[in-house]
Amino acid sequence: MQIEQYDFYGLKISNYSIDELFNYYDIVTKGPKTIVCYGYSFGILPFFKKYKDLYRIINNFDINVIDGTQFYWFVKLMGYKLKTFLSIPFLTIKTLEYANENKKSVLLLGADIETNKTAIFNLKAKYPNALFFDGKDGYFSEEEEREVVNFINKKRPNILLIGISSPKKERFADKYKNELTANIIIPCGGMIDVFAGKVKLAPPFLKKIGLATLIRVVQEPRRQLFLNIWLVYETLFKIIPYTIFQIKIKRNKKFTIPNIYGIGN
Repeated sequence: MQIEQYDFYGLKISNYSIDELFNYYDIVTKGPKTIVCYGYSFGILPFFKKYKDLYRIINNFDINVIDGTQFYWFVKLMGYKLKTFLSIPFLTIKTLEYANENKKSVLLLGADIETNKTAIFNLKAKYPNALFFDGKDGYFSEEEEREVVNFINKKRPNILLIGISSPKKERFADKYKNELTANIIIPCGGMIDVFAGKVKLAPPFLKKIGLATLIRVVQEPRRQLFLNIWLVYETLFKIIPYTIFQIKIKRNKKFTIPNIYGIGN
């Protein structure tokens, strides 16, 4: 079984139902296969200009969900039919539900060690049928990566959640995918902080209207405010209008979204 993939103007987007996703998880966790599940959002696209390897890395991942309501609306606007909308935070939660229902093992890589421990403690209470290994903090250098890989491989988790920043988490998943014994790898960003209770996810009604980012800005203004101003500018004044112009008006069949940032043709 394979998950259906769309080529959304150069971005690989996965199209699946929850049942299809879980059936795929069943196949993956019964064998030696390792997959990486990632999330494409408007927020990651501008980073292609700064980190030239990021586009190649992400497009080589196995499942790329739509991460962000605005990006979901845009994909729909451009005529793509999607079976479900499951951003990375909720894909992570659904995967933990799958682990609980099927008694799978989970390892958290990321955050500081106390936050990591608190997240594991909370998750054990919420998902009692899943097996949670002692985790590993995300503060390691490139020289220490081999030690981290060995730590993970000794545990042999079914699911590895990587809660560190970009592009470190993407590069780590790409570099060691074929060496890690984990079956399902999800670079999940700040979800370990969420599980530890340090950060809250946006309420569903804000998520539905595309304003979930406001919660992150309110909770972490120093870190998130100027970053999100820049990302809003890139989205509203560069990515969306340029894509619509190239596809709908100019009818440029060779255009891809990474072209905007000098990647590709």
